[in-house]
Parts: sequence; structure tokens; C-alpha cells
Amino acid sequence: CSGTDLSYTLLTEKGISYLIDAFDILRHRLEHAKLVIIGAGIEERRITDKIRRYNLTDSVRHLKNVPEDSLYDYYALADLYISPTLQRDFILGILEAEVCGLPVVSTAQEWLGKEGVNGYTVPQKDPAAMAEAVLKVYEGNRKAMGIASQAIAKDYGFEHLAQSAIRIYQRLVREIIYRFERHHCH
Repeated sequence: CSGTDLSYTLLTEKGISYLIDAFDILRHRLEHAKLVIIGAGIEERRITDKIRRYNLTDSVRHLKNVPEDSLYDYYALADLYISPTLQRDFILGILEAEVCGLPVVSTAQEWLGKEGVNGYTVPQKDPAAMAEAVLKVYEGNRKAMGIASQAIAKDYGFEHLAQSAIRIYQRLVREIIYRFERHHCH
């Protein structure tokens, strides 16, 4: 098991502390599980202390200063991606994980996931729900979930988004022309 949060900056709003709590719950059910956290920041000491306090030092790998071009190597090693974020804005890591074919357990971005299809969305600050969702991924068909993640990610690729924007603009232009002609030609 490898859950990976590829955040460059460990800030409180990343929710990594809740991920450590969830992993402490999980290690009793998935005894060979490993957790990889990438990044550094103001929460680093608190997270490291929690890892030691829970006696997780053999199961949790905390990597700092990972070059951006190496991040996809870590996605490739992972079994799933866990985003415990407290933020509500766009979390690029979720989309990157989906592109790489990973099931996702997240506390945000409901639109990037289909419940039970490519992973699960859980309430923020709820380590027990996060741990339960990870177990569901492991009890389910991770390969099928990963394929579903890739299909969902295609809808958020730049080419797809650009084509959607063009269609919207074309429709708006047609509506403006129609209204103009109706108003000025009658």
C-alpha cells in the first residue's frame, strides 16, 4: 500500500496530520502498508513528532526536496492517492494521480471522483472515514478504479477544457447574433 500526497509545502491546510491519524488506524488492518509523504514546511515537525508518537517510523516515508520531474515516478509506485486537504480550491495532485491511473481517496474535489467508481470522497478532518475509504479501495477492484480515474481525468485535460470553452463561446455568439437579428430585423 502506498498512499502519496505529493504536496510541496506541508501546511496545516494540507491536512497531513489527519492522514497520519488515518494511517495509524489503517496499519492494524493493512499491516504491510506504507505511506509516502513528499514535501517540507511549517507542519513538518508536528507531523514527524506524530509519526514517532504513533510508532510509524518504519511505515511512513517522508521525502523532502523531490524534483518536480520525479513526482510521476512516485505516482507510478503508489497503489492509491490520498488527499486529506482542508482546502476547497482545485487540488492538482488529485488530477495528476488520476492521470496516472490511481484510485483516489479525498476530502475535496467531489467532481473529480465518482463514489466507489474511482475512489471515495470523505468528510474533512475525519481520519476514521479516510481509513475506511482506503480499506474499501483495497477490498474493491483497484485496477478498475484506476482505469476509471484516467477516464475522469480526460474530462479535465487542457485539450478537452479548451474544446468545451470553444463550444460555449460558439453557442454564446450564436445566441447574441440571434438576439441581435430578432431585435433589429423586426
